[in-house]
Amino acid sequence: RISSIHLFTSNNRLTELLRLASISCGVSSTEYLHGICSDRFANYYDVLLKISEKNQINYVNLSPYLPMPRSIKNNFLNVNGKEVYFFNEKKWDNNISRNSIDIIIVGGNIAVGNYSSSKFFFNEIKFMRKLSSTKLNLMYCPHPSFKNFLKFIPKNIKLGKLNEHINSSKFIIGHYSSILFTAFSLGKNVLIFEEGLNSIPDYFFKDFFPKDSCILNSYLLENLYNEGLSALPKSSSFSKISKGINLLDLEIN
Repeated sequence: RISSIHLFTSNNRLTELLRLASISCGVSSTEYLHGICSDRFANYYDVLLKISEKNQINYVNLSPYLPMPRSIKNNFLNVNGKEVYFFNEKKWDNNISRNSIDIIIVGGNIAVGNYSSSKFFFNEIKFMRKLSSTKLNLMYCPHPSFKNFLKFIPKNIKLGKLNEHINSSKFIIGHYSSILFTAFSLGKNVLIFEEGLNSIPDYFFKDFFPKDSCILNSYLLENLYNEGLSALPKSSSFSKISKGINLLDLEIN
């Protein structure tokens, strides 16, 4: 008899049918989160909690103490009072001796349609074109699923893989990617494009991310163009770094 299931994906029909079936059969489940949770799905997780037995559903966070809705947060896997996390992204390169990147622009993705036609990509391109004539060392890191973007990128903008360069960057800028908030929780300087605010859950701004201090609007962009990096606020001064326990470091009896 199956006593538990482990979910490394979620929010698709097949996986959620499996989860609902497990709840009805008294089978426990653990979901390994792979991103931030939208307000819409937060309501769904509330429903899951209501129809399940106590301690039947557990979650493992993507990054230590990355904010999640209450119904998820209250059911995190903890060991000795510390939150267990499973960083299921490619490991960040720790070689920060290479040439430092001033700003990494994190490319986004959309579920439906062509990202190159989206307002989010327009903001990324506008930012790169505006600053391509400055002395700033810029790098664009596209989402792995985004293809055919080369023709839009200014020639003097570097391209790279985020996991290989994120630790060498001074600032990270993007719209709503989970990696932005993971980076913030680990003490990196992060800025959010103003247009990305509507895609970010409200609970992120209550006691985690300094919304009013770290938004990249047109005024801040102009200051960055004229004054350089000194014009940007350092979000690292707001970050409350808390160490959790890496799931891979646990000894399982």
